[in-house]
Amino acid sequence: YQYSLEGRWDRWHPEKIMPINAGALEGWSRAWHLSRDARYRRHADGVVKWLTRFMRADDGSFYASQDADAPRMKGEQFYRLDARARTRYGVPRVDQKRYGRDNAMIIRALVAHGTLADRPASLRMARQAAEAFWRGAHNGKGGLRHTLGDPDPALHLIDHSEMLRAFVALYQATGRSEDLERALTLGETLHTRFRMPGGGYRDLVSPAGPQAPGALGTPIRSLEPHASVAHAFLDLYGLTELPAWLTRARDAIGAVSLPKVTEAHGRYVGGLLHAAERARQPLIRIELVGPEGRHGHETAARRLARDDPRLFWTRRIAAGRSFSLLCGAGRCSDPIDPVASLSVALEAFLAEVQGKK
Repeated sequence: YQYSLEGRWDRWHPEKIMPINAGALEGWSRAWHLSRDARYRRHADGVVKWLTRFMRADDGSFYASQDADAPRMKGEQFYRLDARARTRYGVPRVDQKRYGRDNAMIIRALVAHGTLADRPASLRMARQAAEAFWRGAHNGKGGLRHTLGDPDPALHLIDHSEMLRAFVALYQATGRSEDLERALTLGETLHTRFRMPGGGYRDLVSPAGPQAPGALGTPIRSLEPHASVAHAFLDLYGLTELPAWLTRARDAIGAVSLPKVTEAHGRYVGGLLHAAERARQPLIRIELVGPEGRHGHETAARRLARDDPRLFWTRRIAAGRSFSLLCGAGRCSDPIDPVASLSVALEAFLAEVQGKK
């Protein structure tokens, strides 16, 4: 649930919205992976069960929210009943709008559930949702419509940054090159279509430009979208090590790191601080080089990147023998033979990068 009533944790408001449940699903999946406490995976599985039963459209994308109240009972009482008793009072209404940000957050959470909590069906659900949204919302020019089925041409900053991160998550889980290509396309769209002359990025872009009515014509820089953009650009920097992505991430952080902005959007400061911390750390890319087919280090690379948010892995198809490279902080390791331990090589490289040799 999104919040409690009267400042009391036992008076929860039972409206279920997608971003909150995406965070819960990813958090519980990660908690189970780190602790192996069965409670956490059970909670994560419960979120996926709710998604599948109530929130999934026929094409695999996801709806926006479910109301707090049932048709014939207030939600606070309704959700204290068991599942059988609830059937007498009807099902809380589902808002069937399908937003870009919401779907992207759920895709990333389902990837986490699939890879961290060992639930491969969730990874398949993530793929179906991503394909449905790309197919239905991509405008052919690098941009995403805000809502599936809505012809409104306005573009929303956070839809693009969150969907970029969703495709990065899919790429890290599966190694499918098309996911990386889509992430890079969205990154360029973010920078070219939303960039403001004075720094930072505008929340909304309309084809009508400054002449658009209301918020569409007013350049607004909000904290939450900028934190999301910074994380998206840092993901691309980790995958490519191109300095431009790091510069753009730092610009997004700096554009909203002002007292008047942070005071007005305090609940989102955590995401911005996390981005600032990531921007200070070396991000390490594990590059697997060699002919097509499975690389000897691929399993280890996926596992290492899954467990350490500083790490990313990429695949580069090239003729000749297979080898791996570790790159970060402007340097790369010597080629690593696939029969050697990638973990041992990574430990030595991190020590070198961090000046701990």
